[in-house]
Amino acid sequence: MSTVDEITGEADDYGFTRLSSARKISLLNQSYQRVNQVEAWPYLAAQDTTVDYTDRVVTDPTDFLRVTTLFKVVNGSNNQVKYLGEEAWQRLPWGTPETGTVPRWFSYTGASGSGADPESSSTVLEVYPGLGPGVSGTLNMRYIRRAADLAASGAESTILLPPRHHALLRYRFLFELFLLEKDLTMSEHFRSLADEALNLAKRDLLEESYEPDYITWDDTYDDN
Repeated sequence: MSTVDEITGEADDYGFTRLSSARKISLLNQSYQRVNQVEAWPYLAAQDTTVDYTDRVVTDPTDFLRVTTLFKVVNGSNNQVKYLGEEAWQRLPWGTPETGTVPRWFSYTGASGSGADPESSSTVLEVYPGLGPGVSGTLNMRYIRRAADLAASGAESTILLPPRHHALLRYRFLFELFLLEKDLTMSEHFRSLADEALNLAKRDLLEESYEPDYITWDDTYDDN
């Protein structure tokens, strides 16, 4: 269990006393976000039952990272909206696109219209069929949220990673510090400790205590 100050303070313990506080918190956040992005961790799971969408374009929750499951509630029943990959999405009948009250598929699109990175800030989440130009509705979304950066002097409670796994964050932070110094021996030492701590976290948080309801992949489209 650790506060933000306790973790960044370990930099001084290993001789990084000349490194600015701003640089330390920057490296800590770099480590924190890399840990968060390794898996669909249960501590990042969230749900929004009133996600707005207009025609095909979904308005993401403010802390949205990527979808786990998407539903349209009709008469009290959850109708799952399934994920389509890039090729299947492109095969939809865009020449004469359908409209309907219950979307069947979703995908991440960007400037090119398809195949976008779901974690990119420029990505657009779209559903098909849409409601029609200017028509709005709501969806029920389970998703992985994007953790806010840690603030200097932040309390232990601001670190979303469960306290019993804070060693993972400390080891990753120290790895980044020694890598910055080009100390390959110490950086490799803490990388190895971080890998062990990561595997422990996976066993604890994913295999034993969490069964992720993750993306249902559907790369087929039958236009008959």
